[in-house]
Parts: sequence; C-alpha cells; structure tokens
Amino acid sequence: GSFQQRVKSNGSVKGGASSVTAGCKKFVMLVDMDCFFASVVLRKYPQHRNNPVAIAHAHSNNRANNSNSSSELSTCNYLARQKGVKKGMFLGDAIEKCPDLVVLPYDFEGFQEVSGIVADQLRLYAEQYNGCIEQVSCDEAYVEINIDPNVCHNNIHDFVEQLAEHIRADIVKKTECTASIGIGPNKLLAKLAADKIKPNGCYVCRDWKLLLGGLNLRDIPGVGWKSQQKFETRGIRTVADIWDLDDEAETVLGGIIGSGNAKKIVKYCFGEDDRPVTPAVRKSIGAECNYGVRFDGPYGPDYMMKGLANEVERRMTVAEIRGSKLTLKVMKSKDTTKVPGKFLGHGSCHNLSRSTDIPLTRDKDILASAGMKIFDLLDVDKHSIRGMGIMVTSLKFDRDNDANSSSPLSSWLKKHKSGISQTTHDVNDEASDIEQEEIMIESANVSKMVTFEEGVPETSSDRKDYLMPNTFSQIDQEVLQHLPSDLLDELKTEYKNRKPVNEQSPNKQVGQRKISVNKQIPIDGQVSVKRMFKLNSIKSGKEALDGNCTLSQLDCLPLEVQLQIANSDNTTIAKKQSRNIVARQVTTTSSAEIDLVAANHSCSDDEDVVVEELQEEPPSNFYKDNILPFKEFILSNPDPDAEVVEFVNDFFVACVREWRLDDAVVLLRAMRNMTDGWSDELYIDVRDATLANIYEVHGDRLDIARLGL
Repeated sequence: GSFQQRVKSNGSVKGGASSVTAGCKKFVMLVDMDCFFASVVLRKYPQHRNNPVAIAHAHSNNRANNSNSSSELSTCNYLARQKGVKKGMFLGDAIEKCPDLVVLPYDFEGFQEVSGIVADQLRLYAEQYNGCIEQVSCDEAYVEINIDPNVCHNNIHDFVEQLAEHIRADIVKKTECTASIGIGPNKLLAKLAADKIKPNGCYVCRDWKLLLGGLNLRDIPGVGWKSQQKFETRGIRTVADIWDLDDEAETVLGGIIGSGNAKKIVKYCFGEDDRPVTPAVRKSIGAECNYGVRFDGPYGPDYMMKGLANEVERRMTVAEIRGSKLTLKVMKSKDTTKVPGKFLGHGSCHNLSRSTDIPLTRDKDILASAGMKIFDLLDVDKHSIRGMGIMVTSLKFDRDNDANSSSPLSSWLKKHKSGISQTTHDVNDEASDIEQEEIMIESANVSKMVTFEEGVPETSSDRKDYLMPNTFSQIDQEVLQHLPSDLLDELKTEYKNRKPVNEQSPNKQVGQRKISVNKQIPIDGQVSVKRMFKLNSIKSGKEALDGNCTLSQLDCLPLEVQLQIANSDNTTIAKKQSRNIVARQVTTTSSAEIDLVAANHSCSDDEDVVVEELQEEPPSNFYKDNILPFKEFILSNPDPDAEVVEFVNDFFVACVREWRLDDAVVLLRAMRNMTDGWSDELYIDVRDATLANIYEVHGDRLDIARLGL
C-alpha cells in the first residue's frame, strides 16, 4: 500500500528512546479511515453521499443485469451496512437486501492520492512528538507519540484527544474523507478504542477495564469464530468470564486452544500488549491473479507468467528494490468438473507453492524464467489451474548500493557548474594519447546493429563508423573526463558535424552494397514511445495488422520483432548465433538469417552476403544510470537559478536531437512525480520547452495526458 511505500524505515521518521525526553508519556494512536474505498470514490459522486453505496467492478446500476451478479463488493458505506450489506458479498445478494444500493467503480488513482496525503500528515505529527509510524494497510496505521506532561496545560488525556481531533480535521480538509482514531497506552487498546468509536470519531482509553469490560471474546484480536465456538462449549463468552477465572484462566484456555495462544489471549483480556510500534520494512513484493484463469485457449501458463513478471518488475521499480528469492504460487482446482459459485471464480482449490534462489534482480525475464522452471517442477495440468502468482523475497533497496556508486550521468550532472570543457587530464606523450583513445572506443556503449555487406572489404573509414557510437551521449562520460582537451574538442566537433542516425544514407558503391540499420533496435525500458503506441493500437484492435501474422503469433515474438512488424519499418534483426562476432557467408535464397529483410532488400541469387553481429552488450540499469542521478540533481538544487534550469533544458534538447524521446518522456514523468522536486511552474516550463523541441525536430506532438506528463 501507499503507506508502506511512503513511510520509510531508514530514519525518515524520528523515534527511539534516545530522541524522547525523560518523563514523556507514550501513547499509541490507531488511525483508521472510514469506509476508505467508498469515501474516496464518493468524492467524484457527491450526489450519492446520502445513499447506500458499494464499490465493485460490476458498477452498472442496471438492476436486471446485477440481480444475479457474482461480482464481489470490496466495501460499502455505513448506510448500506445498516441494511445488511457487507464487504465480500456478491452483488446480486446485496441488491436483494438493499434494492436501492448504488454501485460505483473503483478509483485507484484516488486511493493512492488519499493514502499519500494521510501518510504525509501522520509523518508530520510523528516527527513533532518524537514518534514513529507502523502501517497496517493502505487505510490504517499505528502512530506512536510521546507527550511531555509539562507542555499540557490540563489533563494529558485531554491534550491527546485534542491532538487527535486536529489530525482528523486535517485529514478531512485535505482529502474530504473521514477517519476514526483510537488512543491507548498500547496497540491493543488503541485498536479496541477505534473499533468502539467508528465511524468518524475519536476515543481515548483512560481505563482499560472500562473499555474491555463489555466486550465478547470474539472482539479480541486473535479470537476467530472457531475459537469462539470452542469457548462457548465451555460457557466462556466474554472478557469478564476470563476475569472470573483469575489465575486459572491460562490453564483453562490452554486446554482449549493451546498454551501459546491461551497466554496471549489472557494478556489481551487484561489490557496487556508489549508489541512495539515499529516502522514496517517490506519483506516481500509480488503479483497474483485468481479470477478468470482458464487455459483453454491459445494462451498458456508461460504467457501469464510473463504478464506477472512484468507487473512485479514494475512494482519493484516503483519501490526501488530488488530480490534474490522467488516463490511461485499455483491454485489447483480440486474438481474441474464443478462450476464455482462465482462466475469464472477459482472455486475450491489446493494451494501449491515452491521457491528458488535467483540473482539479486528485478528483471522481468529472469523472474519469468525462474517461475517457469518452478512450474515445470510442480507438474500441474494447465487445465486445472485457477490462479497463479509470483512473490519475490530477500529484498534489498537500491539505495543500499547507490550510496557508494556513481554512473556516467551522475558524473555529468555533478560537473555542470564547471562545464565539460574544463575536465582535462594531462597526457604528455603521444603513446598515452593513443591509449586514451582506445579506452574511449572500447568503453563506449555500442548499440547492437546488424550489417549486410558484400564485395570489397570494409575501408578504414567504414571501420571507424562501425565501432563509434551513434551519439555523443553514448560515450562513457567517466572516460571523457580523462581525455586531453584537444582530443575532447576534436571528438565533440566530430559528433557535432555528424548527421543523426536516421539521416545517414546507405553507402552504395559500384560492386559493393552495404545496408545499415536505419533505426536502433530498442532495448527493454527504452523502446520508442511512438512505435509502442503503434503496437498497442494494433493489439487493441484499433488498427489492422498487415501481413499473414496473427495476433496470437505476434504475442509469441520478442518485443523487438513485434515492434518491427507493427510499424513495418526497416529495422533488421538476425538470428543471434553467439555472444561473439559472427561472420560467415551464406546464399540469400537459402538463408533463414535474412528472411526478415528479404522484402525490403532484394538481391540476386548469385550474390554473397556477410552477416555480422556485434558482441552483445550487457543490459544497462536505466533507473540507476539515469532516473536516480536526475532526481538527485533536482533535489540538490531545490531553488534553481536560471543557469541550472538552462542546464536541464539543454539535457532534454540533447535527448531530443539524439532520438531518445523515450528517455525524455520517462525523465519528465519522474520529474513531475517528485514530491519534493521543483515547483509545478518550473516543471511545466521544462516540459513545454521539451515538447516544443520534439515538434520542431521530429514533427510529433505528444499526448501529455496519456503519457502522464
């Protein structure tokens, strides 16, 4: 939930005995949002605030369609609860109990927004009173505060109650949603106090006996309905019954539910709870789906595994973590012939799981591959699967590695004040100059490219273009720092006079034909936004797919090939033979290597073609090399002057001129989403300048709403 992502455990909230003044009294608050989903959604539908409301996916208010619906309610407001509607109930059953029930859709962006606002407010109060926060869910959190009695002008309990009312008022003012707050000396009493006062209220536990005396055992955390039935067979129903047992309480309960649980329940019945309020540390992250899972069509478990891996990678990127252990969860139907009560639901299932160690990563390909290996070991018939999920554990935050590391972009950003031309290195002899140039060339991130050649061998000039990266920014910036000034100036002049990759014409000579890739093959995370839109448009059915390829076949191809087919471009892709350079002669009429380009580049049967593939470079960490240092630069200049803003604009200009539109969009989005970044006015200025430059250079107008800009 958003609380867990927003509230960090590495000192973002002050706490601990060392920061608490001697003599302070500890209180624990449980802040519980009232009917969270419903309250957030009703901000968009204020006309229904006085109506019974439920939230579900099947939000059509057509009674004929919903009367037999098996869509489950995620929550409902208190007006609906008064008429017997409960969360988790089927929509059809809910309408029978409450015919005038209003069913509204989810508002996931609103949930995230409100959760973030509440987290910020609670963090401020926790910092003010030397406390800490422990999130329970996206709408519930414990807040520990330490109050100095000397600052209270009256009773300390009254002071805490007034403080809680201030918190509730701030939440309502900023979110239009209400919250209930329970306050006590520990987490148990704070929880019971919140349950007592809900909805939209505040209660301070001044005497634990008054709070617990009228409760049933079922109201105590940890007592479920099965335990309740066992207690009732012995005539034990209320907390007061436990008090009556006195010293024998633990022994009596131990004979019913076991000694361990009995000890905990007895302590709770006497208002004792030694659990600390501890900022939660994320221990796992994952994604799963157990609705509508049926593998009776063209898509199999491998397709679903890739989708789960994509979502887990996205969530891990947002949380800035990686993991080294993967667990696969599979729900296997106990009887595939039985129709579940919920339409396309999973029904009664066996829950299977198995784990494996993986390299520290969040890469979707590694996650999907590891998941499929586990799936093969489980040996489950795909037709009996009703749910699958991936969970990654043994997590490590990116910041743990980033603190002592640097990247090319980090170095480039740090030296903006002095300018790149001032970064020189004294090299006194010609041999050192040659050595530095070789280092620069070998360190450059050369994009993978496929070249078809025939006839005469390559010239020295061809070899130079073959090894040099296409743009200046692709050269390792750390290497540039050590170049002599004259070589650096020469290199900059060379790239300044070069044409963009898309403007370079094929090198055609008599007796020789050389076909170069006109568009770079994008790597994962850096695909062209425009090309991706074209692919999405085809997959959604808005545009037809040219050729004989079907959508099912298209989904089975690598992303690079999907983009090529969807856009009908000239990006050529050859079958990868090895990680080393491959050079061999083949005949065009019999070579499967060049089938993908045969339609665009025809040649006679007696021509020989050489297929060369550069050694594959390891994938880069786009977040570590780009987004993280960019955010650090923005944060290090909270009140930027004109020079700093101009520097950022120049960086985006370079991205646009070098055909890195996808990088520009991702970095603009990261800049927009920074909570402590530049003002909205400055962001809009940078964004509009970049969009104008994109239109000027490429003639494209980007949809800022769709791109999240």
